[in-house]
Amino acid sequence: MAKPSTDHLIARYLERCLRCTPPGGALPSVRQLMEQCKVGPQTVTRVVRRYEKLKRVDARPKSGLFRPETEADLCRIQRLDVVYFNVSDELHDMLTDKKPLDNSFHGELIAAIQQVAVERGYAVHLHAQLDADHEEQMVESLCNDPDCRACLTVGLSDMSMLRDLTHAYLSVINLYPMGFHIPTNAICTHADQVIDEQLSFLIELGHRRIAYLHNVEDHRPHRDLLLRREAFYRQAMESGVELHRGYVRFAGFYQETQLSAARSLLAVHPRPTAVICADQHLPAVYQAASELELAIGSDLSVLGTDNKLIAHRIDPPATSLQVPRVQAVHQALDMLDDVLAGHERSPEEHLQATCRVICRQSTGPVQSVST
Repeated sequence: MAKPSTDHLIARYLERCLRCTPPGGALPSVRQLMEQCKVGPQTVTRVVRRYEKLKRVDARPKSGLFRPETEADLCRIQRLDVVYFNVSDELHDMLTDKKPLDNSFHGELIAAIQQVAVERGYAVHLHAQLDADHEEQMVESLCNDPDCRACLTVGLSDMSMLRDLTHAYLSVINLYPMGFHIPTNAICTHADQVIDEQLSFLIELGHRRIAYLHNVEDHRPHRDLLLRREAFYRQAMESGVELHRGYVRFAGFYQETQLSAARSLLAVHPRPTAVICADQHLPAVYQAASELELAIGSDLSVLGTDNKLIAHRIDPPATSLQVPRVQAVHQALDMLDDVLAGHERSPEEHLQATCRVICRQSTGPVQSVST
């Protein structure tokens, strides 16, 4: 990636120092700014003088640079760049206003980001590209944008992209990262908590033959989805759930593969009494059950994930795990406030969005153990 303009680097670093310094406090010296940003004295002097004219820096001869005593709202960030990675064609169309936001997880998440960010006084700029090469160009463009100061990434998996953003002195919060390593300043769902909520709910209803439909693609691993599948295997064995051959299956994102997986799952002997799946799999599971004359909620319990609109509208309405959108965005922007004030969160200090089961009519006590 091309190195960002030195003026941009100094301006961002200087503003970061201003936000972390109390009124009247000392700022890094010109020499320290030169060393930190690896630039010459003329470049630093040019930027400092610009901030002096804006009355954002007080340069005192033979004393150094200081934050002014007045203007409490100094260098407030008013723009939030939301950067989506690893997007599908459909998600890209929503992010670029080619189609309206739908009731998918990301459609609702984008709406939540826009709502919460605007409530907090941010102007939201959405960014997304469909392939890795264009993603790199997108990040380079943000690093070179003189007005860019704070980024909220969604679905980040390539840590080199994060390094480029942070090396350009941008403040970055990572919402629902997809990589196998949790980055700094991250808001995640906890795979163990998701599966524990779902398994515990079904076990309390008496279920022991519990199946799991997943979306883990071997050629495109997704951190959360992979960790959830592994958590299901582990917690099922620890809880005494019967893991028969064929109980864990890939259902995917397309109607044909979903229906094929659901039919194959319900053909397993012994047949599961409950199925955990993504909400997008609900129609396929319901159809496969109907073909076998199984009543949803009594003969077969079905527990979805994400509490999407389909879970409300399908007949009977589906019990589903609520993965928070608005709460997670509030957590992310609270974390951004902390980062802007100089308090970074290590990967070990990442926050977890709290999930809960929304009970409806697709689950019930075990009626029998017939096949």
